[in-house]
Amino acid sequence: MIIDAHIHLYDPTRPQGVPYPKPDNHRIYRPMLPADLRDVAEPVGVRGAVFIECSPWVEDNQWVLDLVAGEPFVCAVVGNLDPESPEYPSLLERFFRNPLFRGIRVRTGRPVGFAQPLFRENLERLAAARGTLDVLVRGEEIEALAELASALPGLRIMIDHLAHVPVRGRPPDPDWKQRMEAFAGLPNVFCKVSLFTELAVEKPAPLALDYYEPTFETVWRIFGADRLAYGSNWPPCLNAGDYCATVTLAREFFSKKGPLVVAKVMGRNAGAFYGGPRFGALLRAPA
Repeated sequence: MIIDAHIHLYDPTRPQGVPYPKPDNHRIYRPMLPADLRDVAEPVGVRGAVFIECSPWVEDNQWVLDLVAGEPFVCAVVGNLDPESPEYPSLLERFFRNPLFRGIRVRTGRPVGFAQPLFRENLERLAAARGTLDVLVRGEEIEALAELASALPGLRIMIDHLAHVPVRGRPPDPDWKQRMEAFAGLPNVFCKVSLFTELAVEKPAPLALDYYEPTFETVWRIFGADRLAYGSNWPPCLNAGDYCATVTLAREFFSKKGPLVVAKVMGRNAGAFYGGPRFGALLRAPA
């Protein structure tokens, strides 16, 4: 069973439009809704997905909760709320009333405010609510995230998109690897094996596993079988190729580690990390 732990949904035909993607992105500037996801995901064995909100518009959190209310394929919703905002506590309380709302993603369009007082205080609120944190980091932000994770061991943190390491067909940059190794001893931090075809320096993105294997092997050694989760980044992944390629490459690599590892990384770890009623039903269902 495969769970795609990183997908987006949006509809540019809404009266208010969308902040992303832009109209000139002809591959993906069209309605991308649950039925469109099912069309590409179910044929390659994907049984469920985690929605990650990329829109900074607060009410888009409600829009997607309404959209997937009757769509069991979407197992969890990760919203987009700004922990540096004074309104954050009331918004967190509002959206967590819905059991599908499992956490937030930090994506502010500016450097993550690790040193900002409200940021730390509001993430403590998130941990107290048993919510999860998805975060986009790169470069020196990786070290700040490791410090935060150490200070808040009760906060489950998911590093999105392999911390944006360029994929070059060889072992990753040593500085990136050294920074990432700080998470080896932090059991509350997971890493999402996602965006890798888009991170490929070679264009078009290669379809051979050996190009991605050095990067996958590096995160495997740091996070192990229990703290990695596959995600496609659909539909932006279509800018680098097709949906099937992301599933196939990840599944092929982790198959080398054994069937239990495949089951965890390609599905069960996402359920363990995000939780929620739909995951429970899905993971109890026959494979």
